[in-house]
Amino acid sequence: MYSKVRLVSWIGIPAIILVLTGCVTGLFALKNHPYIPVDLDDCFAYLDTTLDSATLDTLKIWNEEDLGRAHLGMGMWIRNDWGLWRGSRLAKWFNEQGIWHPDDMSGIILDSYWRHLHNKPIDLESQVKFYVEYWDDWSYPDSLRCPIYKKKLKNFLTAGPGVDADHPDVVTFLLYCPKKHPWFYSRTNGLYAVDENRNGELMARFRQAAH
Repeated sequence: MYSKVRLVSWIGIPAIILVLTGCVTGLFALKNHPYIPVDLDDCFAYLDTTLDSATLDTLKIWNEEDLGRAHLGMGMWIRNDWGLWRGSRLAKWFNEQGIWHPDDMSGIILDSYWRHLHNKPIDLESQVKFYVEYWDDWSYPDSLRCPIYKKKLKNFLTAGPGVDADHPDVVTFLLYCPKKHPWFYSRTNGLYAVDENRNGELMARFRQAAH
């Protein structure tokens, strides 16, 4: 069912490094290969029989933290050739697990395959939980309303760790209502008033942009 990927050297640089870390996905001999795995185990079976020994050896040498280097190389190939942007059967399988973004799908595939090669637990449940909580952190309920003016709150386009000086490590949104009254919101702390003494610089930028 699968054919071996064969890699060559390019200008003296091992092609395996370019495949794993580069953005030139054409280095894969299987570009546009018609087969798309049906689930994570099928991804393992495909890669086991497709990647050449040099690629596998490199993945075995890498630490799990090194896999981010493959996001624009092998990760891009996975996203494109396995139809993760186009709702392929593999993408639908990930949707059933609660994963919706192709970047998250390829990240899980790469992390899980590395663990597969190193005989470590895949722990898919924890991986899915990580991405679900990530997107929960970076969103806020549409139903949020200003406690003072009772108007629907809007995003001021300021969000992330470091927004609230009192909770610098928490993803926090600066929200406002039509009366321009600002509030903080985070999944951890809920909706709460802005301490202007602690967040004076942020409020100055907010008021400058609001006028």
